[in-house]
Amino acid sequence: MLGAEALTDKIRMGALSGRRLLVAEDRYLLASDLEALLSTYGAQVLGPCATLSEALSLAAQADGALLDVDLGGEQVFPVAEQLRARNCAVVFVTGHGVEQRPAAWARSPWLQKPCDPYEAVAALAQALDGTNASG
Repeated sequence: MLGAEALTDKIRMGALSGRRLLVAEDRYLLASDLEALLSTYGAQVLGPCATLSEALSLAAQADGALLDVDLGGEQVFPVAEQLRARNCAVVFVTGHGVEQRPAAWARSPWLQKPCDPYEAVAALAQALDGTNASG
């Protein structure tokens, strides 16, 4: 994991600028904070989505995503699968502990709530850089 300074530099250098990034989060305040922060760094925010059906309808347009695992009682993994099939970056922001992470997502960032929205955005910037390096 990169240090805070390196992550700050990555965001400042435009890692998010022009990217279409999906936010799937059913907690209004966190969703709003993530949307505002991503927009500040030049991203086009898709959502925020509070339901699985909303997130599924936007997933095909996204370059990457910040996903809450539980959206109103429905798990977000179908959205994550769509994104992974297109080699898009996925970062989970969830109240579920890392021990509840499915093995299929062991390599994806898994941030436990409460987390700082900046930490989530920085993790997404790093994940986007990783998808570019491998794809």
